Amino acid sequence: ALVSYSRPADPKIERTVVPYLPDVLQAIVTGPLALDLTDMGRIVVKLRAVGVVACWAEASGPAIASYYPLVVPTLLACAQLSGRHEVLQLAGSSLEAVTIFGQALGETEAHLFASDAQQILNWAVPALQNPTIPVDQLLSACARIASVIGEAYVPYLDKVLPHLLQRANAPDDVEFSVCSRDLDAWRLYLIDPNDIACLQEEDIRGLSAGQKVEFDEDAGTESMTIAFPGRGVTKVTINTSKIQEKSQAARAIYEHASALGAHFGPFCEECFKVFIPLV
Repeated sequence: ALVSYSRPADPKIERTVVPYLPDVLQAIVTGPLALDLTDMGRIVVKLRAVGVVACWAEASGPAIASYYPLVVPTLLACAQLSGRHEVLQLAGSSLEAVTIFGQALGETEAHLFASDAQQILNWAVPALQNPTIPVDQLLSACARIASVIGEAYVPYLDKVLPHLLQRANAPDDVEFSVCSRDLDAWRLYLIDPNDIACLQEEDIRGLSAGQKVEFDEDAGTESMTIAFPGRGVTKVTINTSKIQEKSQAARAIYEHASALGAHFGPFCEECFKVFIPLV
């Protein structure tokens, strides 16, 4: 509910969110964020609390600055946790929350984040070589830090950018497989198996209205079966996770370029080679 309540685009944000920052943030820091990690339930609660902090910081903008000393040290501690998969998820979300908080400060209050930003970069950038926190969270955090500290980020650029370019240039991972006119078609379009052999080309084209979308959350793929004229019933499988990673990498590179200006110049040609084929 607290996440839904904070909408960054709400023009009334100063009345709907900002007045409640002291009570909400204090309650979160002394409540959910103070929980130990003795069981999965506490980790989930803590993870959701981190999400609330990130949303409220983004919605509040520079008004969040007064609460930096209250919230950020706890988030930084969570961001450096290690352990099982669920704890690393918490660490990654906390890292994102810290950098969202820092970005929300705006130019006038960015100095509050400068020292912590350097501290984060000093361990997050080397972690890209052997990551425990998900790489997309590390890279997104680096991009936000670049947008805040500007040219002070330049020494880290040549270490971060290759990882972003590698992800942006990864294969699209799109697969086409032709479905035979048999039980597969019957399953996809609810056709009587006895009628499959009698289908004509115009019949197959007419099957498009019954196309079915399938999701595989474990594999991160989305599949749709479509009737292509001259090809028949074809299953198109897209690795949506890979596409999302490419999109996030492209966005992060843009944020680096926007934040660093002329300092990004030496890397432009390399970026063009990756992005132009994607247009």
